[in-house]
Amino acid sequence: MRKILFIVLGFCLGLTAIGQTQYSNRPPRRQQNMSGFENDLQKLVMASAMIYNYYVDSVDSKKLAEDAIGGILNKLDPHSAYSN
Repeated sequence: MRKILFIVLGFCLGLTAIGQTQYSNRPPRRQQNMSGFENDLQKLVMASAMIYNYYVDSVDSKKLAEDAIGGILNKLDPHSAYSN
């Protein structure tokens, strides 16, 4: 279970690094909002960690992550999709 948590945390930290790289080429207005993006990403990491450590049943981490991505994209518009 702890291996999954470390993998997820490593993945999320990698996403943060990718996000910083992508956002560094944006106009200054977007760079100022980066701390908000990092805070939101940290909430997602913390929620995942709590689920993995304290949820009573076993959790399929891959399915949970894919469902989370799908849920996020569903909130954007009907044309956004995730293909794994």
